[in-house]
Amino acid sequence: MKNKRLIAGLLLASLFALYSCDRENPMSREQYIKQIYMVGAYNNISTFEIPYGNAPADAYVSVAVGGSLLPEKDVTVTLAHNDAAITAYNDKYMRDAPVPYRKLDASFLDMPSLNATIKTGDVFARVPFKVHTGDLHCDSLYAIALKIESVSDFEINQATPSLILNLKIINGYSGNYQLEAIKSKVASDLITLSEPTTLSAARTLTAVDGNTVRFFHEAKAQIRSGYESNDAYWTALMGYGITFSRDTETDFNIQSWGKYSKSKYPDAGIDDATSLSILDGECSYADGIFTFWYDYREGSQRYRIEGKMSK
Repeated sequence: MKNKRLIAGLLLASLFALYSCDRENPMSREQYIKQIYMVGAYNNISTFEIPYGNAPADAYVSVAVGGSLLPEKDVTVTLAHNDAAITAYNDKYMRDAPVPYRKLDASFLDMPSLNATIKTGDVFARVPFKVHTGDLHCDSLYAIALKIESVSDFEINQATPSLILNLKIINGYSGNYQLEAIKSKVASDLITLSEPTTLSAARTLTAVDGNTVRFFHEAKAQIRSGYESNDAYWTALMGYGITFSRDTETDFNIQSWGKYSKSKYPDAGIDDATSLSILDGECSYADGIFTFWYDYREGSQRYRIEGKMSK
């Protein structure tokens, strides 16, 4: 009896093994419709950081192929500019913003080709280009809008065929910092300090050019939602914006944004009287930390802020 059961078990196992060998592994075939898409397009806006500089900065957009299997052939993807996407996005999302997105003028852009080839066995390919950043303004939202025009194989993902690439310009000092400082009244002898109060706030330092960053004075609101209108935001920026500009390898000059931007953009029509009256100060930078002090006048009173901003 035991031998019969053993033989029967072996027969069943053999049959199962033969059945398993004949069965096709479902994962050996593509499980989805293979589509070509632009990386980041699902967010509508994708941000690419590029540095300020005299030389053109390198940038790129990526195209990719979706699916459960890697492509078994090269796929050529041709892109096209889609400026209408910027207009449509502004109309839908940017009506109350201080500035809308704007197409990057062709004079700032070197894009020799709008073609990319996703190689056999690869998932994505890049379309490289260069941007001339030297004369771009820190308060403008520059964008490049592209769409997939055609593909040599598979199909275009129609849900996200376009990408708006926002070019965020940075330098070696821009970014997010934590401010820790002391604010005091300054006596007429310019030495005696009184009534100290502590300041602690997150500060965003915006790149203005290759060697300059701008931030909001004290703990003033630094984004549009902190003000009741666009005009109020711009007034606050002119009134409370401060710049650190590199003078030597470690030392920086301190200016109000109004005075700095007027000297850099003389046709801007900026009134110096609206900007913070900075009287004196010193600033140095090392290991991601600005160490500074500056005196400013508010009404008839002179104040001093002394502290650090750590990246």
